[in-house]
Amino acid sequence: MKRFAGLLLPLAITAFTLSGCAWGKKTSTPEVPAFSADTAFKEGNEKLKKGNYEEAREAFQKLQQEDLNKSYDIVTRLRIADSYYEEGRYDEAITEYQQFLNMHPTNKLASYAQYQVAMSYFKQITTIDRNARFFKDALAGFEALIDNYPKSPYLDESKERIRILTNKAAEYEFYVANFYFKKGSYNAAINRLEGILTNMPRSSVEADTLYHLAMSYENLKNTEKAKYYYSLLIEKYPKEEGKFNASSRLSKLNAKN
Repeated sequence: MKRFAGLLLPLAITAFTLSGCAWGKKTSTPEVPAFSADTAFKEGNEKLKKGNYEEAREAFQKLQQEDLNKSYDIVTRLRIADSYYEEGRYDEAITEYQQFLNMHPTNKLASYAQYQVAMSYFKQITTIDRNARFFKDALAGFEALIDNYPKSPYLDESKERIRILTNKAAEYEFYVANFYFKKGSYNAAINRLEGILTNMPRSSVEADTLYHLAMSYENLKNTEKAKYYYSLLIEKYPKEEGKFNASSRLSKLNAKN
């Protein structure tokens, strides 16, 4: 009996030890999915589309850090810039787009970055007199795109923006010129009006500019100059000359000779 009990003790200890190993064994943790640059980029774009700009930037910045192959590095830089642009944080957007241009001036996406730089300035223009810097920088930005990226898909849009900016500048100059005209300061008005014709040809206020030039010279008794601008108005804007009664005024000046 004692011998049998002695055999049971080692067996009990062995069983206890084995069962203890089973109870103390840790459960395996679930595997973390491997990082996918494609998935990360898609998630960042979705956040950007939903207007979650801060979260989108964080997603793109994480992608920059973890994408060892750098397969999305170039486009991710632009997406970060886009997040600032869409949020209306134009200064930060300009910095990011410009950094992209400095690093990748010949990349196929460079003209997009250049266009966005110009648009970031354009978006901040309210009136030319208050936002002269934005006006000049926007104009310079669109002109740079035309000069540096003549095959850009944003070429036509840039030309249209330049036309809009040119018209805005001409309208402002005409506003100032008309102020002088109404005061009877005809020489000051002429200086501004002739500047419009020289620097902003074919602007939206060109017909009005020609008329006020003719009138200013007529008031200064400079008949030849007045006749020249009335004639130019009739020639370039035959459908509008009736609005200014230009033909009648020109006829009276010719009759005086």
